[in-house]
Amino acid sequence: MTCPKCGYEQPESNECAKCGAIISKCVAVPRQRMGNAVLSLPEAAAPIERGAQPVKGADEIFCPSCGAIIKQAAILCVKCGVPPSSSGAIRPKRKTTALLLALFLGICTWLYTYRRDAWKFWVAFLMGGFLTGAADVGLSFLFGFGCWIWAAIDVLVRPGEFYTHYPHP
Repeated sequence: MTCPKCGYEQPESNECAKCGAIISKCVAVPRQRMGNAVLSLPEAAAPIERGAQPVKGADEIFCPSCGAIIKQAAILCVKCGVPPSSSGAIRPKRKTTALLLALFLGICTWLYTYRRDAWKFWVAFLMGGFLTGAADVGLSFLFGFGCWIWAAIDVLVRPGEFYTHYPHP
């Protein structure tokens, strides 16, 4: 028997040994309605072939969280459970907020744009921690001040489009 959710071949059973799906529920209830919206469940008619690329239909969209194909009218993604509305999507950032973070909290401005600036945050954080453990307090202070200047300049030289189109280049 083949699991309709993941395509795993297994002996006759009510539960998939690989993904844990209840096979009778996957086959018996391919679609459910909740109010005016439709919860889209995976097609139970044929198992998914390994390496096959799913094709998006005209009435389907990609989940903003996991990228799975779901119906436009779906209120939840069946793969990750995130609503396809803007709550699951990443909101654009503001340069003013990034500048205020840089001025008042230094390297914490890179947490605001972490998907693009993670390496800067971790370099400054780890070097600051290393120097704080060193005996030379003056060197640690100088490095912290340098990171604060680096964060402020980094925000100032970036165009505003970087923040309004974040995380896309």
